[in-house]
Amino acid sequence: MVKFEGSRIVSLTQTRLKQVLFYNKRTGGFIWLVNLGSRAKKYHKAGTKMKDGRIVIRVDRVLYYAHQLAWLYVYGVWPNQLDHRDTINCHNWINNLREASRAQNTMNTNVRADNKTGYRGVHFNTKNRNFNAYITINNTRKHLGVFNTAYEAHLVYEAHATLLFGEYKKEVVHV
Repeated sequence: MVKFEGSRIVSLTQTRLKQVLFYNKRTGGFIWLVNLGSRAKKYHKAGTKMKDGRIVIRVDRVLYYAHQLAWLYVYGVWPNQLDHRDTINCHNWINNLREASRAQNTMNTNVRADNKTGYRGVHFNTKNRNFNAYITINNTRKHLGVFNTAYEAHLVYEAHATLLFGEYKKEVVHV
């Protein structure tokens, strides 16, 4: 991947990455192999955890996400977009990462905190006092039907999501 920093182009290769960092495929952690400044000390853990849980690592004055560096380290190519299978942004072991489209990545998330029904894709219609199910496909919102209960709308949404997104659809457990 080529990143722009100011007016210069910065390109990190797998070779350069392996010169400065060691990646543990089982733990997802990085260790510095060289001293690259006051914070990058040889044999010390690399990376800083951000508020959203993602880990960033500065290599040659450019900031990268650790999950993208892990992919480059193992496969030698930059990913377009990655998904964490377990949805935890700091879990960067290679078996937890997979390439995904934006839609697939979005499907593998938790139900939003402001969701009033408790079900993804289900909305309460206050005027008609019923529940509507929707799913988004290629940035287009598709109406799946009107239902008497949130659970009925949820079942229809889940069926569509499974057909469209398969393994990328996060399983939501309701108690």
